[in-house]
Amino acid sequence: MAFSEPMAGELLAIPEDAICPISQQVMEDPVVCADGHSYERAFIQRWLALGKRSSPKTNMNLGHTTLIPNLNLRNIIDAIKTRMPAIQSEQMRHLKEMQDLEAIVRSLMEDQGKLAIDCMVPGSDSRRPSHAPPYEAPASSSSAAPQPSAPEATATSPPPAPPPPLVPAVA
Repeated sequence: MAFSEPMAGELLAIPEDAICPISQQVMEDPVVCADGHSYERAFIQRWLALGKRSSPKTNMNLGHTTLIPNLNLRNIIDAIKTRMPAIQSEQMRHLKEMQDLEAIVRSLMEDQGKLAIDCMVPGSDSRRPSHAPPYEAPASSSSAAPQPSAPEATATSPPPAPPPPLVPAVA
């Protein structure tokens, strides 16, 4: 496949097949999935690792989870990248860096969520220091009667005495 050189200030058109349907970025390591579509390896592997067995593009059931390198598409993408203007290459690099940062933040947030759950659920985290007391959930209000905060008057107890009258001070 022959590509024409871009004019000065003109960006190269990137074929839709070179864009991963999951990441929406130009692929570096394209693989073919059971649905016949190509995906960036890391993204389709994560999709499958999450237990998903449907096509990210068509939502149809995947017959298998074997991924096959798409060498022809990788060669086409490499040829496009070598002809790409420097500004376009820089934009692609910046987008990838942003995507990597977002993935790191997402991963940290997931870890924080797991840590919060580990701290709340008894016995769920072996990382808790041995001197830390286990978390005990408060007793539910339906199983125990509420405790009065102050003694309540009953029918057999005398009513409380009225307060003494205020007497103005005489000078």
